[in-house]
Amino acid sequence: MYINAPILVALFFIACSGKNQVSVWSLPTKEDASQRELSLDASPLTIDNARQRRPSPDASTQATVDSRQQQLSADSSAQNMDVSVADIDPVTGDIDTAIDDIDADTADIPLTDSSVDSINPDIKTRRLRHVIDNGLNAEPGRVIEEGKFLYCAPGLPEGSVVYRSADGGETWTPISKPGINGNSANVTSTSLVWFKGKLYVGTWQEKIAGVAQLFRANADAENASEIVWEAITTDGFGNENNDGFTNAIVFDGYLYIGCYNLIEGSEIWRSASGDHGSFSMCITKGWGRSDNSDTTTFYVYNNRLYAGTESVRGLPTSWKGTALYSTAGGSGPLTWTKDSPDGYGDQSNTNTGALSVFKDHMYACTWNGFGMQIWRTPMVGTPWTWTKVFTDGGDSTDNDVCQALIVLDDRIFFGSVGTYFSDPQTGRFYGSEDGVNWTRIERIGFLEAPMVGIIGMSLIDDKIIISVMGSPGLQAPGQQWVYE
Repeated sequence: MYINAPILVALFFIACSGKNQVSVWSLPTKEDASQRELSLDASPLTIDNARQRRPSPDASTQATVDSRQQQLSADSSAQNMDVSVADIDPVTGDIDTAIDDIDADTADIPLTDSSVDSINPDIKTRRLRHVIDNGLNAEPGRVIEEGKFLYCAPGLPEGSVVYRSADGGETWTPISKPGINGNSANVTSTSLVWFKGKLYVGTWQEKIAGVAQLFRANADAENASEIVWEAITTDGFGNENNDGFTNAIVFDGYLYIGCYNLIEGSEIWRSASGDHGSFSMCITKGWGRSDNSDTTTFYVYNNRLYAGTESVRGLPTSWKGTALYSTAGGSGPLTWTKDSPDGYGDQSNTNTGALSVFKDHMYACTWNGFGMQIWRTPMVGTPWTWTKVFTDGGDSTDNDVCQALIVLDDRIFFGSVGTYFSDPQTGRFYGSEDGVNWTRIERIGFLEAPMVGIIGMSLIDDKIIISVMGSPGLQAPGQQWVYE
């Protein structure tokens, strides 16, 4: 299920265990420091049981913390320090200026542009940069690249609009009507894919009696006025219970479309041409499960198509957890293999948000009401063995949705969304060099209220385009950032 679907997720508790380490990279906002990454990982948080949280400071202690922050800032200015780092205990207010203890010959986080070569020439200095704020009146959503254009289709109250960019995502031009064809019920477009010279866009109708629709267009026409949109299906491939087309991918010469269906269970449709009337269903409805509701993500690796699922159909007590399936494709009936246990070992993982392969392991991130998780497998043996490498949302169990995994610079990154169905909490942006120990990446203005988290990430031209979602309750437009 895509994040915008208004479904009340009621999860029951199943105990889980695991360990991950969390630290922080903080990016300064001053112009003269825009290219620096500031390391705050002198005292990483090791989570042996992430459900045990440190208490919040009382008013007196908070005043002490604020005072010491001001003192540290003043001391740093007086000493003309280039980088100021403090690990301030939120309970006691104690300050650990551990940056003095970092060995410049071994530190693996670049502190300044000029020092990066002497620290580790193999690690690039990158920054977070704010590109769009309300420019599209919504979060840009998922971004894809084809030829000289980027494409996105943010959801809007008057109907989703497709945009394209000719300058790497710095500016965007609308190339469709609201709702693609003028239908305001098409409020969200969660599937964008390029196939046989056309851009395909699948919609989600989040209204009563809504039904998924699929369109295509010659979206790379030199003149936007020459772009023509064609309806491939306006009735969910003949099933009015298919509320949304949640994702799409091209594999082995076919276009695959995943469906959200809370009444009957998910469907996947495919076509070798993409033409109207050419699609056929290629899985058993609902994956043969009574709790399945969606096929949430596709991923291609080593000549196989992988499909992650969601299971929130029926009573919560019957939910068994998300699952991962794969197929080698082919022109005949498909054979699917189940490649994970239910929930990857924790049945409160109801949704697989994204998949990626990093250093000979496949990674899967989840939606979990007790805090999102990341699991990985070396992809050997039968069945595959999965290990949890990030648990309970890291530093907050309110960090419960992950729908983005990207590999860049020999690191793996993920973006997440905070609690969606209650009081929104800001999501997180993390990176890891080994896939086990995770570093939170921050800067002032990034993932701050009323933003609730990262709805999508795309690897474009050696940079990560980050789509940030605004609070639905506050009707806050989203933002676009780049990690470059």
